[in-house]
Amino acid sequence: MPIDDTTIKTSLRLPKTLHAEIEAAASSAGLTINAEMLVRVQTDPRNNSADAILKKIEERDGAVEDGLRRQNAVLWTTVDHAEDVLKRVSTAMAKVSGEGEAAALKRDIEFALKLITAVGTSRS
Repeated sequence: MPIDDTTIKTSLRLPKTLHAEIEAAASSAGLTINAEMLVRVQTDPRNNSADAILKKIEERDGAVEDGLRRQNAVLWTTVDHAEDVLKRVSTAMAKVSGEGEAAALKRDIEFALKLITAVGTSRS
């Protein structure tokens, strides 16, 4: 077999257990022991770790976003229900006029409805 100028032949001492692991991996992958060793040397395990960490972060971000979407939907359902109740109360209090606690309550209900309407326009 001719020697290629782009490669260097070298010797390497390996523990028997590591050699057996490499030999088994090479056999199951259909590679030579040399090819399996080259794959392992060329693959930076730090990249694999970083990829795994990044994937885990992306999965957690997705879960957090999904949870926030669901919470947001529940909150808007609650706000919609509150708006309906306030509208019915406002209609029932339409005859209230003048001063006093009932009139103050009527103003507070009208303010709450305006607030819900204003916040509802920013709903996404």
